[in-house]
Amino acid sequence: MKVAFFVAHFPVLSEPFILNQIVGTIERGHEVDIYSLDGRPANVSKVHPLVEQYNLLERTYYAPNRPKSKFWRTCKGWGLLLINFYKNPSVCRQLLNKSRYGSQAKSLKLLYRAIPFLNANKSYDIIHCQFSTLGVFGVWFRQLGLLEGKLISTFRGADISKFLPKWGEKTYQELFQETDYFLANCEFFAKYAIALNCPATKILVHGSGIDCNNFAFKPRYFPKDGKVKIATTGRLVEKKV
Repeated sequence: MKVAFFVAHFPVLSEPFILNQIVGTIERGHEVDIYSLDGRPANVSKVHPLVEQYNLLERTYYAPNRPKSKFWRTCKGWGLLLINFYKNPSVCRQLLNKSRYGSQAKSLKLLYRAIPFLNANKSYDIIHCQFSTLGVFGVWFRQLGLLEGKLISTFRGADISKFLPKWGEKTYQELFQETDYFLANCEFFAKYAIALNCPATKILVHGSGIDCNNFAFKPRYFPKDGKVKIATTGRLVEKKV
């Protein structure tokens, strides 16, 4: 199959679960393209060995980086529009439609993220959107004729916990209707999505995979003093505590 992965940034050391899926897909003989919709990471001097082993940067298409400053973001956005308008005039006009796309058009985020797709229609068997905030863009790009293929969107965390309180529980209604299938990395997120109106027949719990060959088995025994020591790792953010 030909598979596209939608990610925010790539490569990112803190997202091995996405890297594992990409590598697993390649190892199973499928053709893979990666779309980094928020541009290039600030620092790629250190990457996971698998990125180099599988030449993943050669498979990656980058949207232009969006400046943090609203002024420069707007200036660069209009420049990108002028440079790329000839590629697909009709779609370029629609990318600025605030009545249809709201703040995503007003902030020019939709325009920035659409740049890699303006040259020609991209056809895939599967378009896998990592985090459902990107799934929304997958739906829109397919509607605009920039993409073809079955859409899969994965609920992984912030897309259903942090994102919804900010944008409202109606945010994903179009996503639920237009996406072909959903994955959730835990039962809680799957049930939450169903409560929000995701069809129960279109979602499956699929945990983030790891390669068990990378971890040597060591038998453990319950300590005599009854004290069990547990170590965890995670990003230094409040929700991980």
